[in-house]
Amino acid sequence: MAARQVASQTEKEPREIKLAHSPDSDDAFMFYALATHKLQTPGYKYTHILSDIQSLNEAALTETYDVTAVSFAAYPSLRDKYILLDCGASFGEGYGPIVVSTKSMRPQDLKGKRVGVPGLKTSAYLSLKLYQPDFEAVVMPFDKIIEAVKNEVVEAGMPRRVAISPAARPASSRAGGTRTTARSGAGRSSSTTRFAAKGRRPDSRTRTTGTPLAARCAVVDR
Repeated sequence: MAARQVASQTEKEPREIKLAHSPDSDDAFMFYALATHKLQTPGYKYTHILSDIQSLNEAALTETYDVTAVSFAAYPSLRDKYILLDCGASFGEGYGPIVVSTKSMRPQDLKGKRVGVPGLKTSAYLSLKLYQPDFEAVVMPFDKIIEAVKNEVVEAGMPRRVAISPAARPASSRAGGTRTTARSGAGRSSSTTRFAAKGRRPDSRTRTTGTPLAARCAVVDR
C-alpha cells in the first residue's frame, strides 16, 4: 500500500522545465503569462532563469537549460544539442544592433578601433564583423558597453539591439546602423535571438512544435 502511495505521488509531481531567457522587455513580454502563472500548465512547472545572451550562449554548450534563448550566430555550434522552436524569435521594426560613439563616425572610421561587444557568439558581433571586419573586439557585459564608451575605455560600442531616440543622440551618437541575419529590402527589420529546446534534431519531415512545451510557448508568444 505504501509503495502504491509513493508511486501515486510521484506521478502527480509536475515535470520541471528550466526556461532561460534575457531580462529584456521583449522576453519579459513573451513569458509574462508563464512567469505570473496566468497560463495554466498542468503537469509542468517552469523555472525561469534570467541572464544576458552571451552567458546563455555559453550555458547552451553544456546543455544547462531545457529551453533557452540563444543568438542566431551561436546556433550552428549548438544544432547537435538543441532544436529551434517555431516560436520565440525577437523581431523589431526600426531597431537592432547599432554602433555608438561619443563622436560622429563614418563606417570606415571603425577600422582598427577598439569596439565593445557583448560576446563573440552574439548576432551583434557577427553583424558588425560583416559590416566592418577590421576592428578590435573588447568583450564586456552588454549593459556596461555604453558606460565604457562614455569613459573612453573603448572608442565605440555595440550594445546589442536598442532603439536610440533623437534626445539621446548627443550622449551617444549613432555611428552606423547594422541589422542581423537576413536583411529586408528596407533594412529595417531584425531578428537576433531564437528559443531552442534541448533534444535531438527531428526528422526533416517533422515539425519542432509537436511537444506540449513548444505548444505552450506558442500560446505565450501570440
